[in-house]
Formats: sequence, structure tokens, C-alpha cells
Amino acid sequence: MAADSPEPFQMHELPGAPAFFGRDGELGALRDAWEQGYQGVYAIVGLGGAGKTAVVSQFLSDVNSSDNSLPRPARTFVWSFYRDADTGRFFREAYRYFSDSITESFTAAGLGLLHQLIEAMARQGRILVILDGLERVQISDPHRPEKFGNLEDPLLRNFLLRFTAGTGQAMVVITSRFPLADLTHRDCRCVRNVELGGLSVPAAIALLRERGVRGD
Repeated sequence: MAADSPEPFQMHELPGAPAFFGRDGELGALRDAWEQGYQGVYAIVGLGGAGKTAVVSQFLSDVNSSDNSLPRPARTFVWSFYRDADTGRFFREAYRYFSDSITESFTAAGLGLLHQLIEAMARQGRILVILDGLERVQISDPHRPEKFGNLEDPLLRNFLLRFTAGTGQAMVVITSRFPLADLTHRDCRCVRNVELGGLSVPAAIALLRERGVRGD
């Protein structure tokens, strides 16, 4: 990160795991993707409590650590949809950060704001965007099974599709409980999907021991 680069914009703190067990492989793969210059969407999908946010939180800590050999992003933007599912506010805050705008008013909206945001991001060099808890803005209505996993907001869908097509120098890391249906069709070239399953038996035992559980 250049000396004059702004501090990472972390709108919401990502809670890390009190004890990190059994996710070294997933964390290593995420670190490798960043180190190798991956550009596009990197989605971590799994059940609630599987450790998705913990993995990303540890990765973010590694990237921002001065003691780490990982390349530093020119800019880092972190948003948790668990904390705030308002996509309009997400776009406004993202534009304010990437464009260095200090104004509270926006003349652009909708696609106009989206285009301005993409252009502002493209000017920053290599950037890291973390979107935690995307399921909060995905469709999960059992009465619309054909839409399951689709993004409710078309503007957010358009935004993410830009990066699945290889736009810019951004790595967008997403966590969700649901498959990202909008981002897995054949035209999406720059998407990696990582399914977070259960812990290995040794890791699960170590976690239980850490929590004070004893037994055979």
C-alpha cells in the first residue's frame, strides 16, 4: 500500500473466531488467490456458523498486517450486509470512499451512480472489496424456488457481474449461506466458488477441547 493511500474503509467490523481451527486450507487458498493477483469474485458459501466470516476476517487481518508478505491493496472496502442490508447506502458509501468525495449529496443515482463507482474504482489500482453476509440481499422465498439465490437488487447484481466479467483490478470476496445463482452462468469467467463444509474430525476435536469439552 502506498504511503499516501487512505485507510481501509471498514464500515462494519468482521467478527473473528475466538479460536481458529480447521480452516487453514480455505484460508491458504484465499491468500494464494490474492498473492497471485486474482481479479474477479471469490465466493465462500456455507451454512451459518461454518466459519465463513472468520476465514475472511483472518484473511483481512493478514492482508493489512505490516508483518505479512502479502501485497497490500491500494484500497480496501469492507461491508457487512448482516449489519446493514440497505444496498442504496452501500453504493453511496462505496462511491464516497473510492471517489474521495466528501459531499453528502449525490447527483447520480441508479445506473449513473453505478457507472461512476466502477470508474472511480478503476482509477485506484488493485483493490480488495469484502461483502459479508450476502444472503441478506438474496432471494430465499420458498414460493419462488426458481429464483433462489438470485440477488434482490438489480443494481447490486449488475455491479457484481462487472467483476465476474473481468472488469478492473478488484478482488471481490463474498460470503453467503446461499449459492450465488446470478454469478454462476457460463458468461461469468472470473468467479471462484468455495463451499465451506464441516470441520475435519481432528479440527472438530481440537475446537471442542478449546471450549472446555472433555470426553473419549
